[in-house]
Amino acid sequence: MKPSKLNLPKLIESYFQDIEDWGDEEVYTSEYLLVCESVLEDCKKLILESKQSSLSLLREHVKDAPAIQKEVVEDFILYATCSD
Repeated sequence: MKPSKLNLPKLIESYFQDIEDWGDEEVYTSEYLLVCESVLEDCKKLILESKQSSLSLLREHVKDAPAIQKEVVEDFILYATCSD
């Protein structure tokens, strides 16, 4: 399921559910999850307001972002493209 305006909220919810169920607690710390929530909420707003492809918009959005934001978006993109 690729991110789109229609399925993005469900995909983000599934991403966090899978992290909770299967994620490595040493990687997905509570602090890291707060960053994930913030970054993905910003991305969700951008996608809902844009006419661009969701994945290209996500990649463009973090092109000049701090490393942690890039990491979150890259992880989410990988999750989204692998959950097809």
